[in-house]
Amino acid sequence: MRFIVLTAVLVATLVGFGFGLDSISCSPCQAQSSLFGDEELIRQLNLAAGAMRTYRKNHDTFPQLQPDLDDALHAMFKAVSFTPANTEIVPQGRGIFRTYYQFAIAVDPSIRSLPIINGQYKPPSNWSAPPHTIVILTDAQNQFAAWVAGADGKPIDDPTTHVPLIILETIDPQATNPPS
Repeated sequence: MRFIVLTAVLVATLVGFGFGLDSISCSPCQAQSSLFGDEELIRQLNLAAGAMRTYRKNHDTFPQLQPDLDDALHAMFKAVSFTPANTEIVPQGRGIFRTYYQFAIAVDPSIRSLPIINGQYKPPSNWSAPPHTIVILTDAQNQFAAWVAGADGKPIDDPTTHVPLIILETIDPQATNPPS
């Protein structure tokens, strides 16, 4: 049975799909999330956010340049995946995004001013991605936003609060690089 699931996962990685006009475009993506529901997507989102925290703790800033963005994508895949990556698949550039399997990452300083209405983050209307894509946006300094696209391409809702599930964090540079 596990072989069948792994085979289906590998086939899903080769399918690929397109993103909305003013956001991302990706091919191939969706390493394993097409087989699971929102609980699995939330698990992957949390692990990818953890990989971003670790990346920031090990570097002076969040990724800014293509090689750094690619390193962050590989770290997220490694943190989330149950299987090794296909070495023939490499991160791709799609608009402002770098994509790899089900992950998309970009530098976007506008996350610093993500709208908050009634204490909840309001995702911009142009936040759209293929279903099951984990999207990471960084300000290239100390802040990142992470969300996962649901079936409609928009951020999935938190199952408890029923509002868009967006992880927005600021990493204190003093806490990540303590004085020697």
